[in-house]
Amino acid sequence: MKKVGLDLTLSYWNIPADEDGWVDAKQYLPADYDLCFLKLKDKKSRFGWSSGFSWDGLNITKEDEILYWKKEKEKKE
Repeated sequence: MKKVGLDLTLSYWNIPADEDGWVDAKQYLPADYDLCFLKLKDKKSRFGWSSGFSWDGLNITKEDEILYWKKEKEKKE
């Protein structure tokens, strides 16, 4: 699994994602503690973050399986 920010060639702008911006959580992790929108197996999507070892958030439990995540891309002004 690769993590955004550890490899200088990986950023939120160039990791593989579907047309809606969802990234496969089994292949890539967001940078530690960056707030992301998470798509869970058999549950509604929620906000949370990765600590590098596990997923966490207000309504995220250890039993939740995170399938996809996406980070809101910052607007360029």
